[in-house]
Amino acid sequence: MQQALKQTFALPKKRIKKAKIPRRQAAKQGIFPLVMILAVICFSMALVRVVQFAMYNQYALENEQLKQKIAEKTQVSEELTSKKLTLGSPQRIETYAKAKLNVERI
Repeated sequence: MQQALKQTFALPKKRIKKAKIPRRQAAKQGIFPLVMILAVICFSMALVRVVQFAMYNQYALENEQLKQKIAEKTQVSEELTSKKLTLGSPQRIETYAKAKLNVERI
């Protein structure tokens, strides 16, 4: 009898139905994450490209500065070499003057 009472007063179990999403809305929900992922990828690629371009320009500028410094140092070296050749060795000239010409250093 108790079982009969339980059965008569028992609340019916309701099944929770999944909410049906219209097809268009379902398609939009599937496309939006894909579009966002593609946008992030494109933005990342553009950012990487800009960074590469900036680094390339920086290295090119440093390269030109180093070339200018090398050219300046080479020019100074050539000038010093030519002066050395025209003057000769000052010590050698002084010893020659002392020995042959009896010239004292002032």
